[in-house]
Amino acid sequence: MVQAQGPRAHPPPPTHTHPCPGPTWRCRAASSSRRSSRGTSGRTARRSSSALAAGSTSSSLLYFIDRNNRQLYNYNPNTNAVSASLGVVPAPPAPAFTGNILGATFDLNGRLFMYATEGPPNTGFMTIAQINTATAAIVGTWTQVLTTSGVTPTIASSGDINIGTNGVAYVISNTAPQPTYHVIDLTPGASFGRTNSPALTVTGADNLGVRGVAVNPVNGTVYFGGTQTFPGATGDLYTLNPTTGASTLVQSSTSFVVQDMGNCPFPPATPTISKTFSPTYRATGPGTATAVIRIANSNTAPLFLFSEFKDTLPAGMTVANPTALASTCNSAFGNANTVVGSTSVTFAIGGRIPAGGCSITFNVTAPLSTVAYINTIPAGGLVTSAGSNTFAATASFVVNATADFQVTKLQRTQTSGAFTASPLTVPGGSTIQYTIQVFASTFAAGGSATFTDTIPSFITPVLSVQSSLLGGIGSCAVTTSTVANSTQIRGTLTSVASGGGCVITVTARVSATLAVSTTGVNSVTVVARPGQRETITTNNTGSVTTTVGPSTTLTVAKTNGVGSLVAGQTVAYTVTIANLGPAAAPGTTFTDPAVSGLSCTTVSCSVTAGASCPPVLTVGALQSTGLQITPTFAALSTATFVVTCGVSATGF
Repeated sequence: MVQAQGPRAHPPPPTHTHPCPGPTWRCRAASSSRRSSRGTSGRTARRSSSALAAGSTSSSLLYFIDRNNRQLYNYNPNTNAVSASLGVVPAPPAPAFTGNILGATFDLNGRLFMYATEGPPNTGFMTIAQINTATAAIVGTWTQVLTTSGVTPTIASSGDINIGTNGVAYVISNTAPQPTYHVIDLTPGASFGRTNSPALTVTGADNLGVRGVAVNPVNGTVYFGGTQTFPGATGDLYTLNPTTGASTLVQSSTSFVVQDMGNCPFPPATPTISKTFSPTYRATGPGTATAVIRIANSNTAPLFLFSEFKDTLPAGMTVANPTALASTCNSAFGNANTVVGSTSVTFAIGGRIPAGGCSITFNVTAPLSTVAYINTIPAGGLVTSAGSNTFAATASFVVNATADFQVTKLQRTQTSGAFTASPLTVPGGSTIQYTIQVFASTFAAGGSATFTDTIPSFITPVLSVQSSLLGGIGSCAVTTSTVANSTQIRGTLTSVASGGGCVITVTARVSATLAVSTTGVNSVTVVARPGQRETITTNNTGSVTTTVGPSTTLTVAKTNGVGSLVAGQTVAYTVTIANLGPAAAPGTTFTDPAVSGLSCTTVSCSVTAGASCPPVLTVGALQSTGLQITPTFAALSTATFVVTCGVSATGF
């Protein structure tokens, strides 16, 4: 709350500013300020230089007015800067007057509204207007608040206006014997300023001088408060059920009066938290690292801690001396309130998390260990005015990080069958697949490494690169790029388990334009990340050799020698498969699936020189897995199959 300075005929009552339940000014901080008390009739007693306030949705600026001269200002909660006067708000019409501009709020569309009241108890008069935040001019005119039937509602004086999390605007006013709660229409047009009739009576609270009303955007709770008597007031704070009007006393005190309450209809974004150690590994102990806790605040205004935040270091790890503490997380007044102990770091209650977030940096040290130092900040460990962090933050630090990383690489033609480490001769234009397995066979803790595989330039294009985590612990990240006309695959293993790592499958095509017998060696190399010692380096490279062989052209022809068939007839199909070369095609498979209307019973085979019939000829194999021409199918040779079938189809 901001209070303008100047002469006052009567000092305002004791001040207690209730924090905005929704912590960001992007959430609209609507509020009233320094209300007149019930039963006070003279204007002199009501007038003060205090300021009411409301927060802008789009800019996070807090707008307020000096009620002595109606000057409009704004305040930036991120920089603590107050603007020069933006202009003079036009006076409300009589019998309302400047000193009784009592409330303000922004609606869901970013429009600023102010309202004013005047009149003796129970015969009051309320006006409302939209204000241009750039010039302080009225958008339209001051409009008298009326019921939906056009009657002046029963209002004594004072009260406040707010927007609920459901987007509904409310006015709460002081009437006898209890305050009343009105739904008010802020839609431009003929219905502007109309309220529901009758108003909802606030039960459970007497006719206190209501001075503030607000909604908590995190849980939707509505609050209102003010004073029971004037002067020498008791400050009361209530929760309110806006559906039934029932209220519950939260706090009552003779030491303060609730004068203003921020209002935030839009739920703010919850904060997130992360933690890192840098470096993550030390090969010798004791090892030191820099710890950084980052609290992200994506809202346009600060958040505040509702309870102390504490990060306790894992057993064995301590804060190093010197700590090198650097904190951009401060108290609400800019004072540093992050404290580093020997085994923990705390951020005090009321701490300020500025828009954009903040960080806490300090040094740690830890002795040699066969296990990683795991530091976890739990979900819900950061309790702020916008809620808590949904996800935990975990960081690990390893001292004595020894490891043995291994890599294997295998290949195969096409996309099925067994992989092999042996050299392959692959016809130009055909498909080839590689599988790469990078893993930590042994390590102290948190094994991490990088690996690189450059595919030979004649293996192009690379059709796909797929990776999966081996062992289920840690992470495996893979990227591809083009380097000197070759595809380069780079990967990073992070915090994998013993025996864990990464499996990568690469599908590519052999160039169809290269000369026969072109040979390339494809190697992949794994390297332990800096700070981690490799115990065995002889198994850090895996290679396969691929040679481009001659391509092969196969043809197939099929005939039954007749133009039509009748039921009960037997028919023979002759299938001739030819290898036109120039290379042999061993392993060629002939498959002829079963079809409706034919019942095939026998199959025979004959070949020309350089081809071999399958050792076993069965119709079942022909129609399912196929018949394979083995062991050779030389260039310019043929294999002929005769399939005898009975006709069962009846035709049309």
